[in-house]
Amino acid sequence: MENAIRKAAAAHRGGEDAVVQPATPPHEVDKRVGQNLRNARNLRGLTQKQLGAAVELTLQQIQKYENGSNRITVSRLHQFSEVLHVPVAQFFSGPQASLAAPPAEAAPSREEGMQFSSDDFELLSLFAAMPPRLKRRLICLVEEMAETASRPSASAVDGLRPALNRIA
Repeated sequence: MENAIRKAAAAHRGGEDAVVQPATPPHEVDKRVGQNLRNARNLRGLTQKQLGAAVELTLQQIQKYENGSNRITVSRLHQFSEVLHVPVAQFFSGPQASLAAPPAEAAPSREEGMQFSSDDFELLSLFAAMPPRLKRRLICLVEEMAETASRPSASAVDGLRPALNRIA
């Protein structure tokens, strides 16, 4: 009886759909879903508090979802997908979320092993606001910068001058 009361109190503190978790480490899929939730939130420029307010949860509950310590119910994932304007499947994307072994000849994913900082998200947000033609020109510039940075030269800036002049 006492155990049932404790579980009910814990569920009440976490919200109506809170799941009482055993003291085991989070599963890799739960961590990936949480990371993807954080990435989607950052791409939208929302704080944890703002996202929590939009779905009627506390900042602490959003933190627990994002670090994978609390599992997110399907209905809550659907709610997040609507608020963040992303498909539910996006929360499961990434190499850690795969439940089946990848095919032996599968090429590595572009996002495999990538971690993004707040600067990365800021850059992506600014990039998203650019007109398509300017986006293409910026991509060409960055590709040339990456190529120039990988080869030994007297001056990386001198190697970029033609590219910089093209976008000016």
